[in-house]
Amino acid sequence: MPTLKMIMKKMLFKLTCIALLFLASCGYRIIYNADKESLINQKHYTYNQPMNSKDFLVIDTGAIYKKDHSIANNETFYPQPHDYNEYLKFYSDGTFLKIYKKNVFAKNDLLADSNSTWRGHFAVNGNQIILEQFYPRQAPEKRYDRKILKGTVMNETLVINWERGNLKQVYIKQSIK
Repeated sequence: MPTLKMIMKKMLFKLTCIALLFLASCGYRIIYNADKESLINQKHYTYNQPMNSKDFLVIDTGAIYKKDHSIANNETFYPQPHDYNEYLKFYSDGTFLKIYKKNVFAKNDLLADSNSTWRGHFAVNGNQIILEQFYPRQAPEKRYDRKILKGTVMNETLVINWERGNLKQVYIKQSIK
């Protein structure tokens, strides 16, 4: 016959296992704004500082950066005509938008309701840039995972490294029309 002490040990073991499983599956929960858009709580971002005067010499907040091509394992890949155009728009408060659009970019495309957009934060250190975003997990989970990407800015070209440097995305600065 099991003693009370053995029953308590089994219950404690089961509760510990459940707690560990819960912690292992944790991501960042999403919140929603008034327009029913999903947002990540700002406190979860590591990089949430505004730009300083030196950063404006590196990143132009009055322009957009259009993805020109990707480089994977030293091979260059250009977008196909049926692919979406990909743009980055940086703001002086240290945030950015990643915008996917079929047509040519226009000023009203900065409205989140008219395009597929991803929000994130960034930090500049010399000509180095760090982009921080949260990507959703597969359905039905309503959690996001953090992704931090590093890159370099040279004149009007922005190179973002993915996958430990095996994949690079190259963006070219353009004016907003």
